[in-house]
Amino acid sequence: MHLVMVEALTSGAGFDVAQVAIEQGARVTFLSSNPVRYRKLMSERVRSALDIRTTRTDNTPDLLAAIQTASTIEPVRGLIGMTDGAIENVAEAAEHLQLPFCPTAGVRNARNKDRTRQICSETGVPIPGFAVIHTEEQMLERVHRFGLPCILKGSRGTGGAQVVLCETQSDCKHSFRRLKEESERQGGVVLVEQFVTGPMFSCETLADSSGIRVLGFTDRVKGPLPNFTENALAFPVVIPAAQAKQIGDLVCSLLGRMGVTYGFAHTEFVLTPSGIWIIEVNPRLGGAQLGNLISLAYKANTSEAIIALATGAKPNWPATAVAAGSEWDVYAQSPGTIVSIEGLTLARAYPCVTDVVLTRFAGDIVESATDHRGRVAAVVASSDTSELASNYARAAASAIRVTVSANPNMQ
Repeated sequence: MHLVMVEALTSGAGFDVAQVAIEQGARVTFLSSNPVRYRKLMSERVRSALDIRTTRTDNTPDLLAAIQTASTIEPVRGLIGMTDGAIENVAEAAEHLQLPFCPTAGVRNARNKDRTRQICSETGVPIPGFAVIHTEEQMLERVHRFGLPCILKGSRGTGGAQVVLCETQSDCKHSFRRLKEESERQGGVVLVEQFVTGPMFSCETLADSSGIRVLGFTDRVKGPLPNFTENALAFPVVIPAAQAKQIGDLVCSLLGRMGVTYGFAHTEFVLTPSGIWIIEVNPRLGGAQLGNLISLAYKANTSEAIIALATGAKPNWPATAVAAGSEWDVYAQSPGTIVSIEGLTLARAYPCVTDVVLTRFAGDIVESATDHRGRVAAVVASSDTSELASNYARAAASAIRVTVSANPNMQ
């Protein structure tokens, strides 16, 4: 069996799928525009087993050519793509090669937040007030309509890196200029949105030949505003049964309308005093260690499910979760160069801790400490309930200390 994996998550879980595939005896070709960036994130065993090739992964013709070249050694049976930057191109390549993957239209609808919001708006799915803006004048007009504070975001951003809370018109002007430049480089646009208050959750789903099913809900502990740093996750959290069914039905219906009808998906929403408001849809397994948490909860393996789906098989997934998992993240406190990461051995010794994963290493440069790029380590714990798992993970994470030296000209 020959699988092609296109790019990988840098949250510490990026090569879990490759490792499982290799253990199953598969040949795995890894395609990346910059394989060097992953060298510290994969074990020596995985590195030595992968056929690593460099190619553009943000360009479908180049990606398709690389896949076809790899298939001359052994026919490719499946594609695996889990990163936002490449997933549209993977979908297009899979469609061309008639390999299983999420439909291209569904991936595009989810990856482009303006498309997601338009579909929600047309079908009556509750979302914050929004507008696509191209000029500063349009932005200020919409801000006046929605009021302050408001949210500005890039339509193709990921990991909170292009989400800004603006509390003044000056904030809006400054952020719009930056986001417009970044969005245009990515082929996207800038959105202005009504700021919605309430806790954020996500609905995790799995789609196969039987349809779309809800696996459960994840809570998210965010850092202090105005940033949207994600400090912790726990799965599955309990939401009252009637409300959980209403949310699950809404999410599954929306995924069907959008065309996100394959594999794992990750839909974020806020619970407001007036009910659920959809924030975004991701046509993939949630990032960070969420796949690990789902595996712990179901006593199953999300990587095995992803491999089964990639080869056209139906995953043998359990009916109900029997435990819970939580992740607490450790961040650099400021941009700069990581000098040391201490306390890892102690953190691993805490009760119920199943893993401590490094996503940054001594000598690495931290560009931003206010989004996913500042994450240095993730502590994962498992227990009978998400509350207990969260407390165990949080206690262990407190043992880890990160020292950063400031670099000139870095903010």
